[in-house]
Formats: sequence, structure tokens, C-alpha cells
Amino acid sequence: SRFRVHQVAVSADIEDMFLQVRVPEVDQDSLRILWHPDAQLQGNPVVYRMTVHPFGVISSPFCANFALRKTAERFGQAYGSDVQQAVLRHFYVDDCLASFPDEISALKFIRGLTEMVARGGFRLTKWLSNKIDIVNHIPPTERAASVKCIDDYTLPAERTLGIKWDANTDEFIFSSNLKEGPLT
Repeated sequence: SRFRVHQVAVSADIEDMFLQVRVPEVDQDSLRILWHPDAQLQGNPVVYRMTVHPFGVISSPFCANFALRKTAERFGQAYGSDVQQAVLRHFYVDDCLASFPDEISALKFIRGLTEMVARGGFRLTKWLSNKIDIVNHIPPTERAASVKCIDDYTLPAERTLGIKWDANTDEFIFSSNLKEGPLT
């Protein structure tokens, strides 16, 4: 992973990514929901149509990534090639994981990427870094929950792509829970 190539690491999440991507009106009938109010099966159901991509539909990750890439293609040049290329190189679905040689580069990247994806209707949130100064430059509302309020200089461990990353020690933590019983 390019996440830990350089000294300064950052991570973020696109808030409700699938729900930010609209379904074209012509395709909304393929995402219909039939609902019987008050569980009364007599009579005609109410028909609802999804107007955004729901979580769990097999095409939703593709559609959301397509929309994110289109955002980078359309608006990325205004923010520099490193920000534009971040969508291709530093995202795994809705998670952004990147690293930089210094804090100035990281802060410039955070500002540019946040602005660029916002132009496409996406909101980057849950920012975390292994450098306390980076975290302090991010508005508390945009930080990971564990760093909304930092009263000392100890960073937390947060889940990143299914494993824990201890931002304070800059180490990955693996844990397992062996259950008693026969091995299968």
C-alpha cells in the first residue's frame, strides 16, 4: 500500500458515498420498492423509487467510483495532478489513504482534495494523521471521532481498511479472537 511510503500519513472517508450519487430518472424504476402501509397486504402497495444509489446493490460501488473519477476528471486540474491522481491511487471505495514527505505537502493535499471532491457532491470526513499538527489543522467536525477533541499529544488507534492503525506509534495492530471448540 502507498499509505505508508512517506513519513506523514493521512486517512479520510467519504461520508455516505453511495447516497451522494444520483440514479438517472430513466433508471429509477429498476430500483423500486413496494411497500404495504401498516403491513396490510390487501390493496395496492405504495411504490417508492430510489433516487440515489443504495448501499448493498451490486452496482453501487462501481457507480460511486465512476462518479468520484468523473469528479476528478472534471475538476482535478484546478487542484494539481497529485490531488487529481489521488482518486486513482489513494482511494479504496470510500476510504482515502495517502502519505507525504512533509506536513506542508499533506496539508495542501487535504485542502485540495476536500475542495475538489466537494465540487462533485462528496464530503470527506473522519480525517486522521500520524502527526498531531496535521490533525490540529483539520476542523474538529471533519476529524475522526477519536480525535474530535485532543487534550494531550496522544493519537488513537483507528480502523483503516479492516485493520487497526495506531496513529500515535504509527503501527498496524492485528488481533484475533479464537473461539473454543473443534477446529474446522
